[in-house]
Amino acid sequence: MGKKRVEWIDTVKFLCMIAVMTEHVEFVTPVWDRLVEPFFLNMFSFAAGYVYNHRDGFVQFLKKKINQLFIPWFFFSTLTIVMAHIYSFNSHEILALELGQNMLQIMYHGSEMWYVAALFIAFLPFYFFIRAYEKSNLPAGKREFVLISISFILCALSYFFSHYTRKGLFLWDNSNSPISLPWHLEYMFQAMFFMVLGYLFRVRYEQIFDRINSWKTSFLFCSCYLFVSLLLPELATFSSTVELLLYYPRCFLGCAAVISLSKQLPSNCYIRFIGGNTLVYYALHGKVESLIQAVLKHINQPEYLEIVWGYHPEAVFYALAEALFVSILLVPVVILINHWLPFAVGRKRKKNP
Repeated sequence: MGKKRVEWIDTVKFLCMIAVMTEHVEFVTPVWDRLVEPFFLNMFSFAAGYVYNHRDGFVQFLKKKINQLFIPWFFFSTLTIVMAHIYSFNSHEILALELGQNMLQIMYHGSEMWYVAALFIAFLPFYFFIRAYEKSNLPAGKREFVLISISFILCALSYFFSHYTRKGLFLWDNSNSPISLPWHLEYMFQAMFFMVLGYLFRVRYEQIFDRINSWKTSFLFCSCYLFVSLLLPELATFSSTVELLLYYPRCFLGCAAVISLSKQLPSNCYIRFIGGNTLVYYALHGKVESLIQAVLKHINQPEYLEIVWGYHPEAVFYALAEALFVSILLVPVVILINHWLPFAVGRKRKKNP
């Protein structure tokens, strides 16, 4: 029998996937970017930690992660690069060069499916941190404090390194982007920290959270998050230190709001379907969105460009509408991939009864 899915985790992944898809639409606004950036990838990491069960040796664990993450990353990253060349009639860089850059996984220099690759790498230290936690003889409470503290310090150092280290340190540095390392090592501890929070939430804190969670709690978290996200970041223009200090409160409030809402919102087959197939949606939504946007631009270029560059508030609704439309368009594609190419999503082919 397959593992029973957790409905509210599928709702979390659904909300975050729609946020990702909306983020990648051309006419998304800076305000929307500010609202979703602190939580949508962190909650994916949180969900990965939440569903993790520490019962395998490292070799067996590694084999599982290769099947669940590395093989899907390789398949879909290669597929999307080839699709981009077909869409653009080979106006991209040389195909062999892009495939080689993809294997290096350096952000902004060939990083197709980058988050899946980064999650695979983050699982490696996560395994040893959780193993140390499970074997620890420290009293309950203290060992959680130690685990959270160490993982957060590593996370903050990683964030500081990638955002505030001098540009030009590496040959591949882009002066307009944060510093990046091969295979997203600069992001490894940032993802791992939220994976740790997800794991500890399930084993230690979920019952406490459920006792206080309600629609009022969701409203409080969402209100605080909107306040911090929309008003306080203006202070960051005065100091990069203020920006760093504000980033994690925004992350924590955003994640708390998403968790609270996901536990309150009723689920349905549409939400569960997308929540259970986020890997395929993550891999393919960009190419479908690009195709739709090319058609819209061809039909009425002046109006389309006005929406893209005008930063009108209603552009958020256009972006959300396109994301939802793409999520429905991809349903038959996801079904076919699950049936005919289960290895591409880290699953085994179902045996006929």
